[in-house]
Amino acid sequence: MKWMLLFNLAIVTPDGGAQDEIINVYSKHFDSQAKCEQFLANYKGLIHGRGLKSFQSMFKEGYTVTLKNVTCDQPYKSEPLEFSGDGSK
Repeated sequence: MKWMLLFNLAIVTPDGGAQDEIINVYSKHFDSQAKCEQFLANYKGLIHGRGLKSFQSMFKEGYTVTLKNVTCDQPYKSEPLEFSGDGSK
């Protein structure tokens, strides 16, 4: 299984209220945990700068994205939920 960077993001509303939810985003594939961790060590500054700006650009003006953590992880593949199309399972 491949390794990926896992970004843990928190969102703060325009009025300063922190959201309870943490948003997890997987990004960039690696062949091994060692390669992922080496990339993380080499590009930590870039990730905290440009990477955070990229996430910030995905949200409505006034909301603030805070990078809580970046780690190397293997994505969990769960069975997809089936939906009826009317908003219910």
